[in-house]
Amino acid sequence: MSMDYDVVARRINEERIRLGLSPKEMARFMYSNQRNYNNVEKGLRRFSYTELKYLCDSPVDVQYVITGNKRGKTFNEHFTHYKYEQLVNIMNFISSVGMVVGTGDVLEYMNKIYFSAEVLSCKERKKTLEVNMFYIIRRIKNYSQKEMAAQLGVDVKKLRDLENNRSLPDSELVWRMYQIFGLSPAIILKDKECLINEICFVLEGLAPEIQAKILDVIEVVYSISPCK
Repeated sequence: MSMDYDVVARRINEERIRLGLSPKEMARFMYSNQRNYNNVEKGLRRFSYTELKYLCDSPVDVQYVITGNKRGKTFNEHFTHYKYEQLVNIMNFISSVGMVVGTGDVLEYMNKIYFSAEVLSCKERKKTLEVNMFYIIRRIKNYSQKEMAAQLGVDVKKLRDLENNRSLPDSELVWRMYQIFGLSPAIILKDKECLINEICFVLEGLAPEIQAKILDVIEVVYSISPCK
């Protein structure tokens, strides 16, 4: 697995070209200036958490930029009408199925999705405590703060700030959380479109008969209380 953050800079350049946008137009999406954006493409600057959130509202495929996983459009229409919380449950369901039927690269990816589901489950149980993903993952992995900080390439003070919501992760930390722990950027950014992209990517890696059964189950479950 690549640990070279430069791939993110290459992918954002690729996305800009795919969309036919200028650096100035990309800078507008992230509510910044062209110089800042140019430095991102050159690998001299990271996106802030806020800039990533702004990009999630643009045509840029942020999920692809961070993970390198590009989904097609086969299943997009199946999920656009669901709320983010419903999509989280759908992702958890698909990951459980994938862990049973997946093989090879699909199974490897399902392991990552399943871990994201585990993190989400822990967060749901502790919702009132306002715990965050950095803290939950550290506890799941049974790391000390020093060990977790070393994994992420930050000092302990920075990790404490992240765990206590005094600091937000930039694009490199979001990328590292995916590279090291398999945690989807959709979860860190709490973004619906990123989550749809991930769900579609996972489904496309499963056999057609499994895809059909999963979609049937989802339709039955949510037909009881459809999201308008």
